[in-house]
Amino acid sequence: MAFTQATAPTGLRTSRGLSADNSIPERHIVVATIRTAAPRLGLSSSVISTLEAMLSCLAPKRNHHTVFASNVTLSFRRNGISDRTIRRHAATLQEIGLLVRHDSPNRKRFTRHSGDGGKALRFGFDLSPVFDRLHEIAAMAADVMREKEQIGYLRTKIRAVANASLLDNPDDDIALDILRTLRRKLTLQDCEHILAEL
Repeated sequence: MAFTQATAPTGLRTSRGLSADNSIPERHIVVATIRTAAPRLGLSSSVISTLEAMLSCLAPKRNHHTVFASNVTLSFRRNGISDRTIRRHAATLQEIGLLVRHDSPNRKRFTRHSGDGGKALRFGFDLSPVFDRLHEIAAMAADVMREKEQIGYLRTKIRAVANASLLDNPDDDIALDILRTLRRKLTLQDCEHILAEL
């Protein structure tokens, strides 16, 4: 992997996610938002749990979003998952744009301050993109919730129509087949198609 050097003035905000009063969204809110938006982001629950472990290594009050914890520490916070899994999850987060890797020459994660205290080099997992994209991710989460509500509404409507048909004809094969179909997980398109066929 190419060596990337991150330089930022010490004491200054390094991300748009940090407001003037250093107010940072609560970790549980960030994680819950990402979990809800997971279908849009293409993230598994396991990768999100690793991201949560990374976020837990950040101080509540800070001027950066870089994680310096070793894979051993992250593994401990993830109940003992392998180093290989952590690296795979980090690569996934990097691919979808939620993490930037700043690797030191020896791959250690640390901060090195300049002699006059004016600047700092930070090597580690930079999670600034998570906070930079939080509004975008929240919009994705809201879209997922709206779709779930719509699916729930359509499933209820389909069930009501099928049950009404069975009252008139208990042997209605189409209605019985529809009720069996409702046992499966259906997409919005599936529900709309079924309803259109009724």
